[in-house]
Amino acid sequence: MKNFKFYLGIDVSKLSLDYCLLDEQCTIVEKGKISNLSEALKKLFSHINAQYVKDCPILTVFENTGIYSNSLARFLHENGWHYAEVSALEIKRSKGLSRGKSDRVDARQIALYGLRNRDKTVLSSGPETLHQQLKILIRNAKKYFLPSTAFPGLRRRRIFWDARCTGWSKPSTGRP
Repeated sequence: MKNFKFYLGIDVSKLSLDYCLLDEQCTIVEKGKISNLSEALKKLFSHINAQYVKDCPILTVFENTGIYSNSLARFLHENGWHYAEVSALEIKRSKGLSRGKSDRVDARQIALYGLRNRDKTVLSSGPETLHQQLKILIRNAKKYFLPSTAFPGLRRRRIFWDARCTGWSKPSTGRP
């Protein structure tokens, strides 16, 4: 494990990213809020690179929030930054009891998690794009092939792909 001098905690939401940069003494070096777009990420990380990264690497830690954190993980991987994508439950359990919840506080707690668990933290590798594309395709297929409860007059029927690839078939009921 590398010896990191700074720890960047990022709270990911749909439209914005709250971040908090801590040094080894747990003092806040910088904090703020940016939009969840690639242009804003480029601007933030170029600023951090110019200000703080000389010979000391930074560990970026953020929660895995599904599709909202994918663009951040892809950006960090493509630009060679060290990062750890951690489950939200793991971070929540490490905090213990805490009062009040805001995105700013969460970003600081995530950075503290990275600092406290620097020995145990496993660096993430690049996002598996093929796996993510398959998950999206399956999710969309379920929407189209399984009627939702929005149509109360229709009974929900499962549609299966025939094993011989002859086309779509209804499931057999087992009756002759």
